[in-house]
Amino acid sequence: MKENNWQYCFQCEVFPCARMKRLDKRYRTNYGMSMFENLEYIKKKGIKKFVQRERKRRMKDGKMLCVHDKKYY
Repeated sequence: MKENNWQYCFQCEVFPCARMKRLDKRYRTNYGMSMFENLEYIKKKGIKKFVQRERKRRMKDGKMLCVHDKKYY
């Protein structure tokens, strides 16, 4: 088995693979978010900026909004 030296899907030579396309479609439909958009943001601005953005978008009273069930934890 070949070892990969990448951390993110966008670094893979087969990105976007069929699995990622299905996952992105499901998340767009069910949760109103895109894996592709998130990965593109990470690629352009880095993981730290992405986490900062998500905290601003999804944090309330010290709790994080879960995209799956729309509850804060």
